[in-house]
Amino acid sequence: MEKRGVILESALELLLTEGLKGVTHRQVAAAAGVPVGSIGYYYSTRDKLVATCFERLVDGRHAAYGQATSGEVDLADPVCLAEASVSVVACGQPERARAVVSAFIEGQREDSEVGDSIERALAELKDMIAELLRRGGVEQLSSARVLQIVVGAAVTERHPTAPVAAVADLLRLAER
Repeated sequence: MEKRGVILESALELLLTEGLKGVTHRQVAAAAGVPVGSIGYYYSTRDKLVATCFERLVDGRHAAYGQATSGEVDLADPVCLAEASVSVVACGQPERARAVVSAFIEGQREDSEVGDSIERALAELKDMIAELLRRGGVEQLSSARVLQIVVGAAVTERHPTAPVAAVADLLRLAER
């Protein structure tokens, strides 16, 4: 299991730094320091490897959502709600929101089970954001609009806190 974990972590890091083009058996093997055959042993196809990477990201999203809805986060505070929303969108890695968002956008284009699973994850993400907004008492904004702001800020701004600032600004405007 240790080798499988190293392979998956290496593949995930390549996905977030190089995009889907960086996730090949050869590149993952080099990054993980294992023979190429090891990749095929644990992940018989590239699609299985990529799908497992996205599953791991979605697991991080569920953990971030669980933390945000645990009652320990003051979702009535616009900044806390913005931070929680960005963390959920970024699969628990808000400092890497740009990379995570880019990976999901790229993966959505895949004509395979990967693309289909990302579509399902997107629908689930909208429901999660809707619940965060509901718990924060924000009824006038749609989850799609918040998601658009997070994605837009993550992709267009270089500063890692830009998505949080953009969502917080949106939430403050909605309060008026």
